[in-house]
Amino acid sequence: MRTDVHRLLLAGCAAVPPMALTAFVVWTVAAAAFGAHPLWHAASLNMSEAAVARDVATIAAMLERGDDPDVKHAIRPALLDSARGELTPLEAGAIAGRLEVIHLLLTHGATIDQRRRSELACEAMRRGYTDVADYLAGEAVSPDCR
Repeated sequence: MRTDVHRLLLAGCAAVPPMALTAFVVWTVAAAAFGAHPLWHAASLNMSEAAVARDVATIAAMLERGDDPDVKHAIRPALLDSARGELTPLEAGAIAGRLEVIHLLLTHGATIDQRRRSELACEAMRRGYTDVADYLAGEAVSPDCR
């Protein structure tokens, strides 16, 4: 009788890990079916963060749905080494050296005055992004980077 109880307990204990694993897999698949990952939260990017991350598709989708490309957003420090409070997507793209992002934003309504354009061109030049600096400087602006 005692041996039968031990066998039954041992069989029950041996069944717990596979049942727990099965429950976890079912939970994971169910969560994934609804677009959520059960192990970590995927933070969405704002337009300025997408500019730093060179996520042109996200920026294009945001512009298409009517988001304003001139609104400043906070940028998480992990995305940009010198995140200074809030930046517009254009400022973030210039500081991160993202030429294709800058072009997309400017061709889709982002505005910038000549003084700020010159400042961003100088910042890009200091960071070694000569293509960005040249694009921003263009013919209309000659940056004075002293």
